[in-house]
Amino acid sequence: MDNSSSSEETLDNICEEPGGSKCCSDKEDEVDNCVICFEPFTSSGTRKIACIPCGHIFCHQCILKWFSESVGQRRCPTCKRVFRKREIRVHYCRGVKVIDNSEIEEAKERVDFLLKKERSLEMQLGRQVELTQQLQNQNEFLSQTVEILKEQLRNTPNVVKASSSDSVNRTLRLFLKNTVTVASDNSCRVMAYNPFIACLFVSCKSQPFFAGFSVVKLDVQSGKPVGSIACHSGPVRDVRICPDGYATFLTCSMDRNLKLCDSRNMQTAQSICVGEPVWNCCWNASHSQFVYVGTQAGKVRMYDLRMICNQQGNQPLRDINTIVGHEYKSKMLPV
Repeated sequence: MDNSSSSEETLDNICEEPGGSKCCSDKEDEVDNCVICFEPFTSSGTRKIACIPCGHIFCHQCILKWFSESVGQRRCPTCKRVFRKREIRVHYCRGVKVIDNSEIEEAKERVDFLLKKERSLEMQLGRQVELTQQLQNQNEFLSQTVEILKEQLRNTPNVVKASSSDSVNRTLRLFLKNTVTVASDNSCRVMAYNPFIACLFVSCKSQPFFAGFSVVKLDVQSGKPVGSIACHSGPVRDVRICPDGYATFLTCSMDRNLKLCDSRNMQTAQSICVGEPVWNCCWNASHSQFVYVGTQAGKVRMYDLRMICNQQGNQPLRDINTIVGHEYKSKMLPV
């Protein structure tokens, strides 16, 4: 009896680990859940099986989090045996039931891809809706312009008479229809017509309370001023309408400034200090963001309206050419 009892004690000692705990039996090894998060193990993903030197198994993500959040020596959550991070191994243990979730992971990746694609399509749809709204507004504006032009055409008498001998040769008869007083001191100098809104823009001296020079907006149908802007301290030398049909126009003056104005509210949108008295200006017919100015010194300068910062001393995109020779330039007198 003594021999049998001593052999049983020896077997018990063999099954004990150095820390005093007994090895897990086969039945204990056959657990389905992680002892940290109590979630079932999987064959892939964040809950795949990981093993440490003492033999206990956990979710790979759980044991890494346990290691990073522990203070001092890192110990096994089950047997308190010390282990190091490099000893953590992804492992498949005998007797552990593993759930195959590869199809679920693939489905999740597919769902994430479809969600990203849906967000991208929603953004594209939003941009298309905004573009469609802009095109509808432009179409409505052009339709109103066409109706205005048709009304003007109906109200205009037949002033063109075709020659009987040659259909190309025609006689144009002009007559005075209306007279509009813009400035009482006869200071009107230049004007420009905007066919998109049927308005005439005329330069004149600011009256009666503002110093400098203004541009007055006249409604062609009624012949009455509908707005004005005091934009220059010197005489206005040129007024140009944007060729794209937008509600903007350019003004240049002897005060060395080029200004971009909004015809809807008659306010200055951008101001460019050219540095020299400006005689004329124009738009680029193909790209309306580019404008040109001709200075009193005989230079043509090109500006990009997208790069103007409304500060003094704006540099031109480039100087195109010097047009006036030095001999003629010395004879020029300021206006």
